[in-house]
Amino acid sequence: MPFYNKSTRDVAASIGLGLRVDRALEIIPQTTNYDIFTINGMCLMTLLVGECTTTVGGAYVATLTFTPTTGTAAVLGAATDIGTAAWVEGDIVFVTGIIGDNILPAAHASKSDVGFAPVILNGDGVINLAGGASTTGAFAWSIWYMPLEEGAYIVVA
Repeated sequence: MPFYNKSTRDVAASIGLGLRVDRALEIIPQTTNYDIFTINGMCLMTLLVGECTTTVGGAYVATLTFTPTTGTAAVLGAATDIGTAAWVEGDIVFVTGIIGDNILPAAHASKSDVGFAPVILNGDGVINLAGGASTTGAFAWSIWYMPLEEGAYIVVA
């Protein structure tokens, strides 16, 4: 079985998914929202993934939204209860890429029946997570993207 070092794995992922930005562990917002990533310019989001790093302690309805500085906001992951189903450390969640779809259920080996559709994030703005309760839990987020215009990029908010 071959062993691939980190730089080889990073290049292989970049070829298929684009550039990767990681947001370190973040406690879920309590009855409010917080910005996860900042988008500058037009970018093609190829994947958005959250890993549960601390078990969610109870009912918690989460929504992931892209809110541009100017223009109409888009729901990347519709309101989904991520607490009642007992999401635990190591579970993975992600969005399908279809605007308005729910955040996919957590599992240690997450998959989508419809695959992932890349999303054009057009212009400056933020991806934020809104929560509708106060409970314990934390996630680490990663986004993969390709810039679609000169000077476009995504950073941790």
